Amino acid sequence: MEEKMNKTIEAFKDDIHSSLKLKEKILLNIESKTEKEMILNQVELYFNFEKENIELVYFVLDSNYPNVIIDFKELKDIINSVR
Repeated sequence: MEEKMNKTIEAFKDDIHSSLKLKEKILLNIESKTEKEMILNQVELYFNFEKENIELVYFVLDSNYPNVIIDFKELKDIINSVR
């Protein structure tokens, strides 16, 4: 898997790294399609269930932290790579 590494994804990893509950909530949401958006500490998640992708948006407008769109498989891989 070629992972798109950037500061927005790093901020997302930082948001979820210490919370198994949060990781599970995000993964369950992919299946349940309950929430279209989730607001974390540094990153906002916008789910597109039709296209099966998610947009990660940094909490402030900053060109060093571009918005990133990844598919659900990439999202799962990122979540599973965070310890």
